[in-house]
Parts: sequence; structure tokens; C-alpha cells
Amino acid sequence: MRFLLVLLALVCAWTLPANALSAHKLGEGEVLVVLSEFTLYVRHDGELYEFPIAVGRPGAQKGIIGTWEVSDKVEWPRWTPTPNMLARNCKKYCKWRNGMKGGPHNPLGARALYLGNSTYRIHGTNEPGSIGRQASSGCIRMHNKDVIALYRMVHIGATVTVVRHQDRQADAEAYEPDIEDESSIALQYEDVEDERDDDDDVLDDPQHVRYEDGIY
Repeated sequence: MRFLLVLLALVCAWTLPANALSAHKLGEGEVLVVLSEFTLYVRHDGELYEFPIAVGRPGAQKGIIGTWEVSDKVEWPRWTPTPNMLARNCKKYCKWRNGMKGGPHNPLGARALYLGNSTYRIHGTNEPGSIGRQASSGCIRMHNKDVIALYRMVHIGATVTVVRHQDRQADAEAYEPDIEDESSIALQYEDVEDERDDDDDVLDDPQHVRYEDGIY
């Protein structure tokens, strides 16, 4: 029995990523994304908060694993399909070749935090049902009300670590924040219907456009 316990411990050590991190070790303003838990942790004002997320589909998770710095923060970001997406499904994407304006129909949702010089982002979503699933092409999705809260907590230059597993379960202080809705998604879009409007105006201003191969 003792031999089996030792063997199990060795197997766990071998399968745990070298950069695994426990949420309770986060410093102020730092973010930990644990893909296997579909959870994002952040330390803010000394408290540890956790949020549910969507992660990359199988085969689309490896690229985001690692340590990043938040390089930009954008409210109601624009989204532009990549050349590969346009070539793959022009009927669906070509109408947005010049970009889709920010708003509740936009795949990037209410806020976006850009990770380094990569095409990866932590952002909101227009598909809240995807949260808790392997649904994206690599980016981290959050409920819009949650990404608005995260946007307030995290500054440009903050460290974001993405791992498959924690080295142990987050300590008991982790809890979901009680953050007011503040009609967060309403804002100036409160009268917009939930269905995607194919006639949405397309803005020509390329500011904050980040090309990515279907990553959202």
C-alpha cells in the first residue's frame, strides 16, 4: 500500500505542469487562469476572487499556457475576422471584413484585456452559454458583468498566468464577488435585442483591431 501511495505521488508530480500555481499565492493585481477548472482567479484589495470562464477547444489550449503581461485594456472592443476566416466562410464573415463595432452582438463582449504581443485575450462574450465549456479558439471568455469587474481590478502591466491545473486547490478564501450589475451590458445598448443584427454598422476606424485566427 505504501508503495502504491508513493507511486501515485510520483505520477501526480510528473503530470503537473512545471508552471503550476496555486491561486492563494497570487500577489496583488495578479491573475491566474486554470483551464481544467474553467476558473479565473484575481487578487484585488487583498481578497481572492474567482470567476467562471470558457476556455479553448481541445487542441486550441496549448498556445495560451504560460505567463503574460496585460498589454492593453479596451472597453467594447471591435472585432475583425482574420483573412483565414474570410477565406473559410466568406458568407458568414465577409460583411465584417472592415470590423464589427463594439456592442452586445460583438464576439468580444463588453471588455477585452490583451495578453502581451499575442493574439490572445481575456474578454467578454455574446454567447454566455459557452461559459464553463471548451468553446473558444484559444482566448478566455467571461460573462460580460464579470469581465467588467475584472477590467476594474487589473491594470496594464499586470501578470496573468495560465496553467492547465493548480498545484493544489485554491484556499477557502476564494469566492465569487458580489458586484453590482449596474445595468452593465445595458449602458448605451440597453434597447438592443439579443439576436445578432446582420445590418449592424461597420466602423472603418481600425483602432484596437487585433487580427487573430478565429480566436475569440
